[in-house]
Amino acid sequence: MALDLTTLLVLGINIGVLIGLLLSIRLLAKIVSSTEKNVSSIKNLENKIMNLEEREERVLKQLLKKK
Repeated sequence: MALDLTTLLVLGINIGVLIGLLLSIRLLAKIVSSTEKNVSSIKNLENKIMNLEEREERVLKQLLKKK
């Protein structure tokens, strides 16, 4: 069963498309993972800022009580 040139060409193109799709999916997965890490870092920074603001309020209240 011999494959003619057109069939081989179509198979080659299909394989190329599949490889391209797989590479695109891998890249997309890396982007999603990186985005999740960035979101996590932003949430941590927001929590630290809130903690600092709360601490600042407590210190200001203590300073006002001492006066």
